[in-house]
Amino acid sequence: MAQKNFDILVVGNGVVGLSAACTLKMLSFDVAIISAFQDGLKEKRHTSERNLTIVESSRRFLNAIGVWKTLRNSSVGKYYKIDVRDQTSEESIRFDTPLGFDGPMGWVVVESVLVDTLNYLVEDVTRFYDLKSVNNPNEGPVEINLGNGNKAFGELVLFTDSLYPEIRQGLGLDFKAKSYDQTGIVLDIKTEKPHQNVARQWFLKEGVLAFLPKFEENLCSVVFSVPDATAVAVKKYSLAELSDSLNRSSELALGKVRALGLPSFFPLKRGLASNWIKNRCLLVGGAAHAVHPLAGLGLNLSLMDVAFF
Repeated sequence: MAQKNFDILVVGNGVVGLSAACTLKMLSFDVAIISAFQDGLKEKRHTSERNLTIVESSRRFLNAIGVWKTLRNSSVGKYYKIDVRDQTSEESIRFDTPLGFDGPMGWVVVESVLVDTLNYLVEDVTRFYDLKSVNNPNEGPVEINLGNGNKAFGELVLFTDSLYPEIRQGLGLDFKAKSYDQTGIVLDIKTEKPHQNVARQWFLKEGVLAFLPKFEENLCSVVFSVPDATAVAVKKYSLAELSDSLNRSSELALGKVRALGLPSFFPLKRGLASNWIKNRCLLVGGAAHAVHPLAGLGLNLSLMDVAFF
């Protein structure tokens, strides 16, 4: 049985966990990453991938840890305006960049592109997987027990996402998110008209729809928040039926749109952990809070956890 000692153990290999590991490595801490899968890999999905909205504060953080300069060579969308419409009242509002600021209001990054960039920057960081239990004593380092019988010890353990809820509950760091009774639907679309680097959002009777501009002028990422019952029906749609539905909901603001692939579905939850720290175990990111995606705040709030912890 092997035992290894580290300054900090990061549980989670998503964007937040990898960002934390990247930051700690830059600060010369001896850090290791614990993920649910060997080598941190999951099977490639055959459905549409999530795109992440990055605001200026998060961009500055990612730039400070060396991520953004690498991302700039990738395909990153950006928006300079946000157009919001309420179809029930037929009212609308537009947000422009502040006077004196000539940069984008935000950026749209494919999740896998950001994850791959972060993985490249922490490729020399030790990785573990198959976490089985955590011993968090009042004094001394935290003991991590792995599925292969090995142990790792850390002066601090960061839980960064929703992995291992039973273990967190056993540590007194339980976070019980409540359902919105809604489902998020994600896919990419091809638009007839160029998006002009404008993020668009519609408040509809059936939910909240957003078109986020990607790196090509006729390519957008769709995030559609709908009641669970509606999502069940959408899962049966063909690509043509899905495209027709988006055309009706968007009122052809960008002309006719065409769905480029099967959508992904994920449950929408909300919540805030009542206790973020116990001895030497700490919650950040998705392990500590969850919000609705309509404002694109979830990842940005989580990155600020890492920036300021």
